[in-house]
Amino acid sequence: MLGHKAARLRRSGAAAEGPRVAALEKRAQAATEAESIEVGCGEAIRESDTFPSGLRDTLANPTLVAADASELPSRLAVGAGVLEMALDVAMTFGAENSIEKMLAHQVALSHKMAMHFGKLALVQEDVVLASKAHKLSSTSMRSSSKGCRP
Repeated sequence: MLGHKAARLRRSGAAAEGPRVAALEKRAQAATEAESIEVGCGEAIRESDTFPSGLRDTLANPTLVAADASELPSRLAVGAGVLEMALDVAMTFGAENSIEKMLAHQVALSHKMAMHFGKLALVQEDVVLASKAHKLSSTSMRSSSKGCRP
């Protein structure tokens, strides 16, 4: 995208845009170059990032774009509190690409939600709230079990 923007500016012939064109081209080139990136469980992790250690795995020559795209699902799983479960599900399923890994992460989150709302349904004294929590738990269980089918 940056390369296309630089090409449009260059074609426009605006002399004042020369430095901007050069900067855009430099950023576009940097985004496609391989850098020192470690790979864990199929996730690209930059050396400069603080990310859970102990992850090593599949991307051979990742670019910055690949690193950003690859680590985002794991960061989201960390934020949802399901990283370990998500990685376990992905490895159990034998997830080999980004989509399979994202689906495995969704199964992990659905499972967590099913258990959370199930617990709330069991301890809730208000029948209406207990019924709503039970319905949410059941819906999450259906979602996670659908994700587990081959």
